[in-house]
Amino acid sequence: MDATIFSYDTDIVFNNFNKVLKLLVFCYEKMISEISFKLDEFETFIRNILIKNYLQNKDFKEKFGIKNLRFLSEVQEIGEDYKTLGFIDIQVHNINPNDLGNENEYFAFECKRLDGYATKNKEYINNGVKRFEKGQYSKEMKIAGMIGFIQGYKKGENISNIINFFISKISGLSFYEVDTTFKHSYHSNHKRNKKLGNIDLYHLFFDFT
Repeated sequence: MDATIFSYDTDIVFNNFNKVLKLLVFCYEKMISEISFKLDEFETFIRNILIKNYLQNKDFKEKFGIKNLRFLSEVQEIGEDYKTLGFIDIQVHNINPNDLGNENEYFAFECKRLDGYATKNKEYINNGVKRFEKGQYSKEMKIAGMIGFIQGYKKGENISNIINFFISKISGLSFYEVDTTFKHSYHSNHKRNKKLGNIDLYHLFFDFT
C-alpha cells in the first residue's frame, strides 16, 4: 500500500476510501451470514462486532489492499479548546511508520441504528450528518462516511421507505455504487465553512431485518 495514503493526494485518498467502503460491505455481508441478530441490539453492540470480528481481521483487510489501516471505535475528538467534541464510532488510521505526519487525518464513520421511526431518523441527520457539516468530525478531511444499521420498519414499510426519507431530507443524496451486489450505498456533498471547504459523505445502509 502506498505510504502517502493520507498525504492528501485526492486520487490516492479517494481510491483507498473506496477500498474501505468495499471492505465494510464485505464484512457486513459476512456478518449477517454468520450471526443471527435479535433486532433489539444497541448500535454500539453491532459496531463492536463489526470492528472486532471483521474490520480488524488482517486477511479481510489484505483482500482489499488496505492491510496498513487500523480500525478503532469510540475515538475521542478533541476541539481547539481541548474540550471533547464527541466520539467517532469508527475511525480509520494509516499505521505505516513512514507516514505519521498528521494524526488528525483519518477516515471517520458515524453509525446510527434505524428502526423506521422519526426519532432515530432525525438522529442520523442531527447527530450524524450535521456533525460533519459543522467540522465537529473530520475537520481536516474532505471525505467521510455514515452507516445506518436498519433493525426494523414501521408496519407496511421496508428499507426503501427509510432510504426515501433520507433522500427527501439530505440534499443531493444519490445512489453510489460500492459493489455491484450491494444496492444501498449513497453519496452526498455538504457545505462547511469556507476555511474547511465541502465534505463528501458516503452512506451505507445495512439491513439486519
